[in-house]
Amino acid sequence: HSFTVEPEELGIMRARPESLRGGTPYENSIIILRILSGRLGRRDPKRDAVLLNAAAGIVVAGKAEHLYEGLELAARSIEDGSAYSRLASLVEFTGGDIQRFKELERAA
Repeated sequence: HSFTVEPEELGIMRARPESLRGGTPYENSIIILRILSGRLGRRDPKRDAVLLNAAAGIVVAGKAEHLYEGLELAARSIEDGSAYSRLASLVEFTGGDIQRFKELERAA
């Protein structure tokens, strides 16, 4: 089963490829920390891309029936800080470099 998703149908602006382009691993780390901490604007194309991908995962996991519901859950997890705290917990749980994470956190 497949279908096409038009971002505008979900309230997301269509992004130009250059607005989604990342950079170095360091720059991309800063971007994701800004997204998950809520410091990147609500209408930022990178944030929207993360939300849309998260929404698809939420639907596949059975936590929402429609992408729109998944988007709401994903956005709420950023707004309430749970997305960011889960990332921090994941870094710690997997034996990641907490000091490096904290350095990136300060830079973000």
